[in-house]
Amino acid sequence: MMSKSDTRRFSESPKFLLERLNQSRHVWDYWRCSGPHVVEMGTVRGLGVGLPTHFHAEDQITFVLVGRRRFYIGGALVEVSAGNAVRIPAGTPHRSLDEESEVVCVNVYANAASDGSQADIAGLASACGCHEPVSALQWPVQVGHHTSLGVLPVAMDDMELLRQKPVAQAALRMGMTREGFSRKIKKAYGIAPQEIGLMARLNNARQSLQQGHHTAAAAAASGFSDQSHLGRCFVRTFGVTPGRYRAG
Repeated sequence: MMSKSDTRRFSESPKFLLERLNQSRHVWDYWRCSGPHVVEMGTVRGLGVGLPTHFHAEDQITFVLVGRRRFYIGGALVEVSAGNAVRIPAGTPHRSLDEESEVVCVNVYANAASDGSQADIAGLASACGCHEPVSALQWPVQVGHHTSLGVLPVAMDDMELLRQKPVAQAALRMGMTREGFSRKIKKAYGIAPQEIGLMARLNNARQSLQQGHHTAAAAAASGFSDQSHLGRCFVRTFGVTPGRYRAG
């Protein structure tokens, strides 16, 4: 875990940022932060940087240092070039694409409701040599024209309902048929209710691993059949094994 002094050094010293990037031997690396606003950070480097549709419990801020990152959000392509940054609000479904040339990025995961995170993010932007982040939901998908991407972050009530109950039971709870409930969820968020339930459980497992719980305990507490089931879903979604994530 990074100490508070490490967090300050990261936001103030490009040298410390380069040291951390040079230490990375994987496409994806994550590490914890002990500050009040930034939950964790990560480095992304290489070509195989694509991940399937997912969302986070925190805002994701991606600073692109080398190359580009591309995300699909609400059916629209968001392309972020070197020197720029994008903020993907908590709960917003998105998927990233592989690239043909080298990518180097820093990802920051910050509490969405924390106004105090703005100063931290501004410091990190300066350390990364990037502009301050623009919200992905108002990204300039055409030159000089900012357009809403037409997707909503998943509401916490829906996330919790689908984390705890199968789709049929969730629909019954809402007084709807399974088909009608599924159409409503897909229209609002762009993904199926089953995917929301899985992502809610994965984010719950992430939080357990951040707190130091072992993989088996995180799997049981988050509704996975066993640690192998969690491991398969975790690697596919976050690019690392639960064990390596926990050690970050």
